[in-house]
Amino acid sequence: MIGANMSFRGDVFGRVGGFNASLGRQSDRPLGCEETELCLRASIGSPGTRVVYEPAAVVRHHVPAARGTLRYMLARAWSEGVSKAQVTRLLGRAEILGPERRYVRRVLPRAVLAGIRSFTHDGDAGGLPGRA
Repeated sequence: MIGANMSFRGDVFGRVGGFNASLGRQSDRPLGCEETELCLRASIGSPGTRVVYEPAAVVRHHVPAARGTLRYMLARAWSEGVSKAQVTRLLGRAEILGPERRYVRRVLPRAVLAGIRSFTHDGDAGGLPGRA
């Protein structure tokens, strides 16, 4: 989930206390998960709360060219893992990210294989880092 455009009912946002300021970008480290942690906290604290994805929503977001490099992507992937560990510690529930782990285990191997196929079949070396 990308937290670029999120809406919350005011009572839910107020009940959970808003975003956790200890999460998210810290100086030049591309940490994140503040939106993930907020949604999980809302779900835990208010059983029956739903998080809804709206595929028709459009967000225009400028991404600097530096974020398209392999170096940045590797740093971002590492930081995402650090962020997920922080969320797990904060919420005290190791199983909380289980659905996300299952998704990654299913999707990532397919994406890597697609990149390798693209490289071996079409000679598209650019497809390797861009698939996952």
